[in-house]
Amino acid sequence: MEAILIVLPSPDRLPSLLSAIRAAGAPGATVYDSQGQEFLSWLGAYPAMARHWSVEGTDRETGKTVLAIVPDEVKVAVIAAAERVLDGFASPYAGMLCTWPIGEFRCYQGRADERTAVRP
Repeated sequence: MEAILIVLPSPDRLPSLLSAIRAAGAPGATVYDSQGQEFLSWLGAYPAMARHWSVEGTDRETGKTVLAIVPDEVKVAVIAAAERVLDGFASPYAGMLCTWPIGEFRCYQGRADERTAVRP
């Protein structure tokens, strides 16, 4: 298993990215709101203190971070799909991608309608 982390400076391409990595074999992904340090530095702030100081524009996250855990055999296809959608990370503010191997992985692997866990 491999973890793939993709950071997007804006949500514009998020739907296309999620569709592409799903089609490439990612079983799913978790999406987080995020804010890059470079954006905050333009405002003269650092992420740890920006909200505390109520710096304009730091009251909301504008970026998205996607985390997908994928089987080894689809890692290359998922990365290629992300590069295709995000134009190869070759332009400024295109985003960022990194991977790392997963030592252990625990997750429900059946169908969603077979879950036995109590739902809220």
